[in-house]
Amino acid sequence: MDVAMFWVLVFAASMGSGFMLRSPGRQFRLPWLTVTLAAVTFVTSTLGNMFPGFLDALDRNGSRLADGQWWRIITPLLVQDGGWPGTIYNIITLLVLGTFVESLFPRRAFLAIYIAAGVISEIFAYTLIKHQGFAGNSVAVLGLAGLLGMTCIRFGPVPARIAGAIALLAGVSLIVTANLHGVGFAVGAIAGTIVTLRTQPEPSPAPA
Repeated sequence: MDVAMFWVLVFAASMGSGFMLRSPGRQFRLPWLTVTLAAVTFVTSTLGNMFPGFLDALDRNGSRLADGQWWRIITPLLVQDGGWPGTIYNIITLLVLGTFVESLFPRRAFLAIYIAAGVISEIFAYTLIKHQGFAGNSVAVLGLAGLLGMTCIRFGPVPARIAGAIALLAGVSLIVTANLHGVGFAVGAIAGTIVTLRTQPEPSPAPA
């Protein structure tokens, strides 16, 4: 993937969200869902890094999926094809972006968008955009980035809107270049558009 565009997108979405949370009435909430999701992904990714057979049982494999191993439509999100660097890379971005999403939206929205971005990306990986790795949760993480980018553009103060626009441009560049991560971003951006048309982000912590 285009690493530069990935980090531009993540940084811009984070900066914009930070500006939004500085607005009156908004504050960070304890990101227990983010931490739980990151911990589970870290454990399964670590097992995949240590035991090739574990990685092989969960990674993206079209022929095995066709043979009835249906779990491979989602389990590639739980292991990494980039070894330890990829694991650390993806867990950190999940912790950062997930914390912002969990502070701005209900947790059920967070989880729904994360899973939708990941699964839809996997469908594209098995069909239209092949040969771009075989595992990793970064596509789901970019769904969160797309959600945050669109939210910043619609509801943020001027600095947040600028950051959101930068994130949007970076995400579009991934889509235009047929990068699989652009699919995850697009899912999050579309979800963000729908969600923000219906309601504003939560002004303060609320029950999941």
